[in-house]
Amino acid sequence: MHLDTVLTIVDHGMVVWYPGVMEHIKHIHFIELNDAGRVVRTREERDLAQILSDEFGRTVEIVRTGGGDEHFASREQRTDGTNVLALAPRVACTYERNTRTMAAMEKAGIECLSIVGSELVRGLGGPRCMTMPLRRRSEAQDT
Repeated sequence: MHLDTVLTIVDHGMVVWYPGVMEHIKHIHFIELNDAGRVVRTREERDLAQILSDEFGRTVEIVRTGGGDEHFASREQRTDGTNVLALAPRVACTYERNTRTMAAMEKAGIECLSIVGSELVRGLGGPRCMTMPLRRRSEAQDT
């Protein structure tokens, strides 16, 4: 599976994630090459939320698929509730059928633009899967 099927960054310091996977990660390892060119695995002591918080420089805000309800999270995960397309900070596109996830996103301050779709989800694809990454201009380039 692709990471975006269980976690999507929707703003600096805010993610949408599927708790059925993301909250059951037991061990995280960093893999790198040492000076001799050998692979070195280092076990990380922090959990994923702490790693994300450290990377963002603030406590990560987590929006859970299905609003955190295990039943609805599982159901909406099968229809790509977490595979949302972040269009701008706190603006995301998602399938209209993922009502519990959209409600949780809106409660967290994310504007949700919903779309109808049924064919792509058969292959486990969401709105993000229908995109082509483009390089965005930074504000410094706009001046």
